[in-house]
Amino acid sequence: MCADKEGYLSSSKGYGMVTTIDIPYQRMDQAEIDTFKAFEEKLIDLGCRLSFSRKFNADPQKVLKAYPEYPKFVEAIKELDPYNMFSNQMRRDFFGF
Repeated sequence: MCADKEGYLSSSKGYGMVTTIDIPYQRMDQAEIDTFKAFEEKLIDLGCRLSFSRKFNADPQKVLKAYPEYPKFVEAIKELDPYNMFSNQMRRDFFGF
């Protein structure tokens, strides 16, 4: 896999390899969910990036530290969606709009 050079929130930007772990939260009991939440936190602490294509359980500000270009994403969204017509709960949680 080639490293992504463009995406502001790409988990592969600057990395030559990406590993995917799909966590099926909808089919888990609370103990399993808690285990994967702890696993997610550990991955972030180790410098891993989480993909924005999945549900996060970690603190948004902690996740965003791994994406130094996220302010460029915010600028682009404000330009392309000035009235927040395409906003959703995840965007509001992470970026406040």
